[in-house]
Amino acid sequence: MICSPSNSQTIAELNQNCDCISMQPVIDDIQLQDSSLAPDIRSQLLQRSNLFADSAVFVSKLEVTQIQSQINAIEAISTQPQYIQHIRNRDSTPEYPQCHTRGLLMGYDFHLTPDGPRLIEVNTNAGGAFIMHHLLSAITSKVTPCDAETLDAAPDIEQKLLQMLLNEWKLGGRRYAPGRIAIIDQNSESQYLFPDMRLAQCLLEKSGIATVIAAPSDLQIEDGRLLCNEQPVDFIYNRTTDFTLSETENSVLKQALLDDLAVISPNPFHHSIYADKRNPTIWKNAELLNNWGISQNHINALTHLPFTETVHTSDADHLWSRRKHLFFKPTNGFGSRAVYRGNKVTRKVWENISKGDYVAQSMVPPPTRRIEVEGQHTQMKFDVRVYSYRGQWLLGAARVYQGQTTNFRTPGGGLAPLIYI
Repeated sequence: MICSPSNSQTIAELNQNCDCISMQPVIDDIQLQDSSLAPDIRSQLLQRSNLFADSAVFVSKLEVTQIQSQINAIEAISTQPQYIQHIRNRDSTPEYPQCHTRGLLMGYDFHLTPDGPRLIEVNTNAGGAFIMHHLLSAITSKVTPCDAETLDAAPDIEQKLLQMLLNEWKLGGRRYAPGRIAIIDQNSESQYLFPDMRLAQCLLEKSGIATVIAAPSDLQIEDGRLLCNEQPVDFIYNRTTDFTLSETENSVLKQALLDDLAVISPNPFHHSIYADKRNPTIWKNAELLNNWGISQNHINALTHLPFTETVHTSDADHLWSRRKHLFFKPTNGFGSRAVYRGNKVTRKVWENISKGDYVAQSMVPPPTRRIEVEGQHTQMKFDVRVYSYRGQWLLGAARVYQGQTTNFRTPGGGLAPLIYI
């Protein structure tokens, strides 16, 4: 299925010219006859026609090194006491008891450019890792050993995912194995990535850990214990997008975190130090980082981040004049919601943006991949997402799409494996 392309071609040329990689046979196998999947998961994957892209995406090993150096730098900063205090002062966050945990499945999203990878944003509850793990398992069973070396190693990923969960449990101050894990999200079964939660549940149960998928409203606190549907729960894998747990329906979840009744990850502390869209304004402040004792290598790695600034009413006119070169993102946004390309912004929308709670980021055009869809070659955009824990690269994926931002609505688009050259 996967050939070994010539190293004489550049990565951009491979992504534009190589038609030798077709994912459709693997996708069909997963959706129609994968005996390792529970029937409900296979049915859910079949219903999501744009979940998997029709082709893999090429990335150079040099780009992998450059991506990892940026991740390493951010991870080093994130554990620096002065940085943590700086973030707490900015956000007025409470002293959460689980500040030593690191957050499950960080998602670092990059655009590849001729001048190297550019980090676009960080996400604390990055979905899709368990789907990608299963996709890689299906691919590596169908390619030669030589070809498989260019992919993330699926068996190794499974162990890393399990170790990540257990390590987060220990960092939360627990000594023994968790008795029950709850994967929590609002209206989970209607979520597009619900199969991802089911695959996580299956992986955990295969390892002997009882796991349920539930809503925040299923949680109760009784006699100093956290319960989920009246059963004790020790660990919450938090998939909600209420990053501050400020919504009423998440009040029990927030109280459980404040009272340390269960290990909850990711949680508001992780979002503040990693995923708040204002953080790049700190990560690019070389003078501040130097004063905090961050190494020069890490400071140098972060010079490649796109220019980012917080939107203030006082700067509104200046930013409006430069808007065609900027992207505007809400500071606590997710999933491309309320994100605007500057050249598409109307005066009415600008009135809302200029009030604050937005950042302006330099426009970094996404790379493209030529994909054959229904017999026609089509240019698709893509970004590279690295799923990581404590800076460790667990697996990579491309998100292939058309339109303003990443989505699962493009025929031929969706999640794609990375081929490392």
